[in-house]
Amino acid sequence: MDLLYLYGYTPTKWLNILAIICFGVCTVVNLIQIVQYRSGIPVLSFIGSLGEVIGWIARMYSASHITSTTITSYSIQYVTIMAFPVFYTAQMYITLKHLIIQYGPKYAFLRPRLYGLVFIINDVISMIIQFAGGGMAGGANGNAHLERIGSDIMLVGICFQLVMVLAFTASGVDFWYRYRHDKPYRTDDADNLENPKLHLTESKRRTISAHALWIASILVIIRSIYRVVELAQGWSGKIIKTEAYLGIFECSLQPLC
Repeated sequence: MDLLYLYGYTPTKWLNILAIICFGVCTVVNLIQIVQYRSGIPVLSFIGSLGEVIGWIARMYSASHITSTTITSYSIQYVTIMAFPVFYTAQMYITLKHLIIQYGPKYAFLRPRLYGLVFIINDVISMIIQFAGGGMAGGANGNAHLERIGSDIMLVGICFQLVMVLAFTASGVDFWYRYRHDKPYRTDDADNLENPKLHLTESKRRTISAHALWIASILVIIRSIYRVVELAQGWSGKIIKTEAYLGIFECSLQPLC
């Protein structure tokens, strides 16, 4: 199996190693957070980072072992690197849910639990679509028609994810604006009062979490736009055939989320 046929270039070994290290560190950090804080919140990021590690290992393997299993490892790397970031967005949705609970549900358009429920359900739908399309495209084995169908299915999935992230970001900005300017949607809710036991350090932690959430949202939007353009160009497009774009928008941006 020719690497130029699969990738359009010969994958750089150092980029694969760098990505494995970066996402490996993220995986370990998430695991420590789960154990230290005894919280299930970082589990989503842990799964996303672990999936990325698997994907980049498969990518390095496919680039260094030209055998009958090359197409399989190529399919694994493409699907995992493409789809597993949905776990990062799911983590963002849960984070916003908890921030809304802490800052005041009255400033949010939806009830806190709905932010997690609605957006995560749509995240799962996006992931299923991307996995289905990636599996079809990666297993096309040279069939241009199946590759095109698989690519189009993945494009639908990533476009859907982009729309949901934009909607999520807009709702988050709306919530933050209303909180800062004290413009609640509701004033008669029993759960609208903040917990008076919250300490200053906890308040600072919430502020840091909020700012980190907005930064992560911007990075996810940038990455999603890159993937939309890539898939819109197709398997013979310039972006998918240029490794530098993958290094910038996947290896560099995703660990920051």
